[in-house]
Amino acid sequence: IVVYGADGKRRLTNRAAYELLGQDGIPENLDRFMTSYCEQNGILARLILGKTEASDVLEIGRRVIRLTARESRTERKRRVATVFILQDITKQELQEQKRKEFVANVSHELKTPLTTIITYSESLVDWGLDEKTIEGVRNDVKRIHDDAMRMQNLVTDLLLLSSIDSKALQMRMESLDLNYLVRQTVEHMQLAAAEKNINLTCTSVSIVQPVFGDRPSIDRIVNNLISNAIKYSDLGSEVKVYIGMVHNEAYVKVTDNGFGIEGKHLSKIFDRFYRVDMTGSRIYGGTGLGLALVKELVDMHNGQITVKSAVGRGTTFTVLLPFAKTIHNKTLEALSHGGALKSLVQMASLNEIIQLVNESGMSIRTADDITTENIDEIRRIINEESVSQEEIMIEGEAEEYVNQTAEAEDSISEDA
Repeated sequence: IVVYGADGKRRLTNRAAYELLGQDGIPENLDRFMTSYCEQNGILARLILGKTEASDVLEIGRRVIRLTARESRTERKRRVATVFILQDITKQELQEQKRKEFVANVSHELKTPLTTIITYSESLVDWGLDEKTIEGVRNDVKRIHDDAMRMQNLVTDLLLLSSIDSKALQMRMESLDLNYLVRQTVEHMQLAAAEKNINLTCTSVSIVQPVFGDRPSIDRIVNNLISNAIKYSDLGSEVKVYIGMVHNEAYVKVTDNGFGIEGKHLSKIFDRFYRVDMTGSRIYGGTGLGLALVKELVDMHNGQITVKSAVGRGTTFTVLLPFAKTIHNKTLEALSHGGALKSLVQMASLNEIIQLVNESGMSIRTADDITTENIDEIRRIINEESVSQEEIMIEGEAEEYVNQTAEAEDSISEDA
């Protein structure tokens, strides 16, 4: 707030105004303030025309500020004081800009397949079956089907992102066998790989510590990464999936030797609707939401995703997910300090802790039953459920495991 008196001299300036305009950015007299901030945007003109209030948006440096001018006048229209209210609306403007870009992107992504569907369906209606060969009709129907599926995938992705944004996504967090989940997804993706004569392989140690997650979400993460690797790889190439453990986390690494991604794109590839097409065309389609969804889902699992790529050499995505025991120990740590469990992950973790403890012979029902007297025993129960890295090795696995763990650590440290 900046206030000028009837004599045009500055009478009041609060701290927020100084923060927005700076110590030297607020003139001592009204005329200079008007010239600096109200002349070009029409605020001054509206006040001269008799308005007692006028406002507009200014860009000052990197900030967007809404400036509102209010004049207090006597019954004879004599000015008593002029009050300027400044509001920093930078975040709101950024959100509005993102909303407009989002609507524009969705409109474009829906319009493109719709145009194809309309064009080919009109062709079938106008020409009829008599004018087209069976092969021609089959091709037209296939194009219609493919673009209808593209629209369906876009709508599905948008609904999932919307549920994440509104915190309405229902997740059933539990201890999961990551090895089994990933191998299942790899098996399901073999047909898509075979269509491009791509050799899709999966390498892992015998046992990987259970992770704490939502089964459909982890399936989606792995599926999206493998689908991308297949999509952007050459015919007859290789896509490799690795599963292992590093520190207190399990990792899934998806490596291809496709086109690769230029370094300038790497910081943006997890943005919504951001797409990189190193071929110079849009022939690979996609919604531009796949990696954004992966990033959101990984974050919701308290995980991390990194990417390494080189043009012409391929791309590697590494997803790190905390062990279930790591999540459980953090939940116990929060309870031991009297903290409330706020996240869905922690609440689900508590439920699983209670289940594990009760199965061991102890009896607890709620967080209140976990006390300083029994918390060490509860920790022992949780941690004895896990196995060490040395215990999971079988003959021939150790060297491969060490190599992949070293590569995973390199990937993590380089992207940190």
